[in-house]
Amino acid sequence: MKINKNGNRLFGYFNESEFKLSQLSSEDYNSFDMDYKLIGIANYVRLFLGKTKINSCGRSVLYNASLNGSSPVSQHLIKNNDTVKAIDLSSLDVSNTRLHNFVIDNVKTLRLLGVRGIGFYTWGVHLDVRDQSKLSVWGKDSATMIRMKNNAKIFSF
Repeated sequence: MKINKNGNRLFGYFNESEFKLSQLSSEDYNSFDMDYKLIGIANYVRLFLGKTKINSCGRSVLYNASLNGSSPVSQHLIKNNDTVKAIDLSSLDVSNTRLHNFVIDNVKTLRLLGVRGIGFYTWGVHLDVRDQSKLSVWGKDSATMIRMKNNAKIFSF
């Protein structure tokens, strides 16, 4: 799915208040391709949790480098005509704890939708469709990570 600076293609699925556009103002690209599975994943989360904000999807290399703690091999990167494979979501209707619990409780379905990377953060959750078969999980909230790791059904998929 092609995403333009003005976001017009995305707004068929998400309205302007649900999509943070500031990262799309970089001068080194005008548009990017986003993996189509990400819209389905974001819509699945929104279906159950209400209004959901996409805080990040495609990032230029320069913008990504300016972010504290971001990886130089981020799934968000727009480079070499690659398809962006990540979104960062937060809920506007429920707490981050509820968002995190939803992801943990629904990880089997999220994997069926294509999720292969899950990051838990204080601002929300990172979901990506990286090219691998196993599930990568990370986060700094030890209670969330313990619950995720103890949820045996996740790893028996």
